[in-house]
Amino acid sequence: MAQKSVGQETFLHHLCTSRTGRIPDPVCGAVAAAATLIVIVVVVVVVVVVVVVVVVVVVVVNSSSSSSRVVAAAVAAVVVVVFVVVLVLVVVIVVVVFVIVVVIVVVIVVVVVVVVVVVVVVVVVVVVVLSSSSSSNRVAAAAAVAVFCLNSRGLEI
Repeated sequence: MAQKSVGQETFLHHLCTSRTGRIPDPVCGAVAAAATLIVIVVVVVVVVVVVVVVVVVVVVVNSSSSSSRVVAAAVAAVVVVVFVVVLVLVVVIVVVVFVIVVVIVVVIVVVVVVVVVVVVVVVVVVVVVLSSSSSSNRVAAAAAVAVFCLNSRGLEI
């Protein structure tokens, strides 16, 4: 998990803290991974575009013919358009992947919590049934377990 530096919170800490409390660690990891991927891709694309535009400008400045300047200007325009399109596509893809990962992680967390709650309730009721001296208590507890198990599977009783 993110470490706090002296006197300030890290960027990852801001990503992983919500106003209502802590976000589960798997979700926090997905957020951090998506944010890191976006930053890396944007930096790489920006560097490539800057290099290409600088090369084109140098060619235009050093060229004596007007046709070379037109071609260089056209190349620069195409590079800028490609840059914008690639950047938009990358951001869309990363956001879609991030949403899918978050949904999967949230579903897994919910399923695990539900299973743990069901198991704990069943164990508690079984312990009550086994420790009860009255047979009516045992029947009531067994009925409660059956109703709880059926309700947890979506069968309302």
